[in-house]
Amino acid sequence: MLKWNIILVLLVMKTLAQGQTVTLADSLYEPVKVSFFQPSPELNKKRFYGMAGLGVTMYGGFSYGLYNSWYKDFPKGDFRFFDDGKEWLQMDKAGHLFSAYFQTAYSYQVARWTGLKKTPSLYTAAAISTLVQTTIETMDGFSSKWGFSLKDVAANVGGTSLFVIQESLWDHQYIVIKESSLPVNYSEAPIFSLNNSTKTSLEERADDLFGATALERALKDYNVQTYWASVDVHEILGKPAIWPKWLNVAFGYGASGLFGGFNNQWTNDATGVSYDVSNQIKRQRQYYLGLDVNFHKVRTKSHLINGLLDGLNIFKTPSPAIEYSGGEWRFHLLFW
Repeated sequence: MLKWNIILVLLVMKTLAQGQTVTLADSLYEPVKVSFFQPSPELNKKRFYGMAGLGVTMYGGFSYGLYNSWYKDFPKGDFRFFDDGKEWLQMDKAGHLFSAYFQTAYSYQVARWTGLKKTPSLYTAAAISTLVQTTIETMDGFSSKWGFSLKDVAANVGGTSLFVIQESLWDHQYIVIKESSLPVNYSEAPIFSLNNSTKTSLEERADDLFGATALERALKDYNVQTYWASVDVHEILGKPAIWPKWLNVAFGYGASGLFGGFNNQWTNDATGVSYDVSNQIKRQRQYYLGLDVNFHKVRTKSHLINGLLDGLNIFKTPSPAIEYSGGEWRFHLLFW
């Protein structure tokens, strides 16, 4: 859920960095009009301090809003560690990898736009991503409901490193981490408690666990999310004319049947009544192979449209896909 707050913050920063024009003065040449779509040719203090101030303000607002909307109403205690490595079939780890990757990518673009050179921009982007993710983990650490997860940290480091290493070595992202989400309708058939005293349904459980609205489900429901490694085949093959430069091959990972972090057993906090659907609902991993559009390779004459396309590049494009799950192969004519 939290990654979407950060997506919004970084998209705002990125849009501000691309939606205007500025005049840069040089002591030896006539002033040159430079589009905000392109990085400044040298450090522009106005841009740098402006974006630094905006970033600090947004980070403060994000931290305050996060605490009040997510952690404030849960019991807190001493800082503790929590091993959640087997939770949600590691879908949450894929989410951390995705979040850290795109935070680093967007922060790097903004840093380069201010005129910072490549290496300090990479350091800056990695620091911003690490700060945001560590803030979340620290709040988890003081919550009695969760805890500080070293495996979450490892996934965060993996996402940040994937971007930094590719940019450092090749100035290009051969692998882009993306996400897709497709709503699921859950059964309203009755599920009886272990003592048969009351009943619920998968739809009610999903409402309690993931939220009742479509937006909440898209943000919080691991059953509807898929994370992708979108590979730039055109660049890897040496830019052959036969392969469209904007067409990637994507490898996806998802899961289904998740109605609890570790298993499909739960107790209603309000009533104390317990349910167990482990025998009825199978938790399983899903693997995908599909096609994807690399929007960084789709260019127009409009700086605004190009900026919007770049922003869309964190989402997997709907396409035909092959799925392997539960020991079976399936073909999807159009998978989101």
